[in-house]
Amino acid sequence: MKPRACLLAALAAGLVSCSSAPKNQDQVFEQKNRAAELARFGNDYYRKGDLDQAQRFFTMALAYNAAADNRAGLAETYNSLGKVALARGANDEATRQFAEALRIGEELGDPSLVAKAQNNFGEAAFARGEFVASLELFVKALAARGLAETDRAVMLHNQGSALRRLGRSPEAEALFREALAINVREKVWSEAASNYYMLASVESERGQYARAEDMAREALASDRKVENSRGIANDYVALGRLAARAGDSEKALDYFGRAVLVYRSLAAVEPRADVRAGLHDAARQAAETAERLGRADVARGYRDMLQEGEPSR
Repeated sequence: MKPRACLLAALAAGLVSCSSAPKNQDQVFEQKNRAAELARFGNDYYRKGDLDQAQRFFTMALAYNAAADNRAGLAETYNSLGKVALARGANDEATRQFAEALRIGEELGDPSLVAKAQNNFGEAAFARGEFVASLELFVKALAARGLAETDRAVMLHNQGSALRRLGRSPEAEALFREALAINVREKVWSEAASNYYMLASVESERGQYARAEDMAREALASDRKVENSRGIANDYVALGRLAARAGDSEKALDYFGRAVLVYRSLAAVEPRADVRAGLHDAARQAAETAERLGRADVARGYRDMLQEGEPSR
């Protein structure tokens, strides 16, 4: 759905009422506050992987922002809708949403809104495998004035990810560490976990498996602080791979098994969260590791998951 069409659909669904009477100030503030609340709900569902619910709440937030003529809020919500589209793999739709956010940011002359849209364009380019283009966009976004520290941390992390894909790991590491320092200071633990995760991958590339494991354990501890189940499962998969590379298949199997358990439990408590890809990967690696260990019964259990269409919701 195109950005304007998305807004019209929300309005047509009766999410806001029309009136020819002028709004009083309290009503406008109420609409802005409601939009912010709906956006928070959308962000919560987005983090859980429930993209349908995230889109629903972001679409409602868009309508309330429009009703209050909150242009900055509209830009933020278009960015959020673009993130949902990107997570679905709908890159063209995502870039259309980001373009609306960029247009409004430029119209308002707000450098931070412009930078957020540019960063998101960079994420879309990264998802397409265009790492040079994404790096240019991340660098441009990071140069903006007035960025919140948490936004800077996201852009530093993204720039580091692009540099790593371009074979420039030492530069990437410095940026991951700078982002980590901000996120630890601001107590943004889910983002700190992402920084630790990437530092683990850099250490693993160097063959420094003990250091990599330390970083992966820090990622796990950070994700636990905010009960980020998806992140916890990913951390266990990373720890399993590191253990396998270090030659400890028993430990690797344990970690992969923990990842499978977390993914399956997340699917049980959040039925709308799509965990299929992550669960399939963890179950496959658990099966392969069990087979290497000669644990046929254990391997068969994981293979059965794969053959039965598990992982599923």
